[in-house]
Amino acid sequence: RLAADDFTLEVHLSDGIVWFTDLRVEISCPEGVFTIDGFGDGALNTGALSTASLELAPETKVSGIRCSGGWGLWCWWVGHLAPESFVREQLPTILVDVIQSFTGFALATGCHL
Repeated sequence: RLAADDFTLEVHLSDGIVWFTDLRVEISCPEGVFTIDGFGDGALNTGALSTASLELAPETKVSGIRCSGGWGLWCWWVGHLAPESFVREQLPTILVDVIQSFTGFALATGCHL
């Protein structure tokens, strides 16, 4: 579910499975707090996380798209011009963005470097 101001976009999934094939989680310790410092593709790479590190199960289906509020033309476009197959193809990119949003998240106190 994505919401901004009075606009809401919901994508309903069924049989959704995501496999992480080479996900790297970087953890740092600023000021005594374990913190997620970033995500990437594998231990030997230094780049940011990409869709190469995750795989969506073939059974994953977009079972519905709902849009409400906001600009009426945008909701019309989503409902009529964004087929479920297009939305499914974009899911890996969306998932990478969601995962990256956890950068800076404090996990626990207790590290002393």
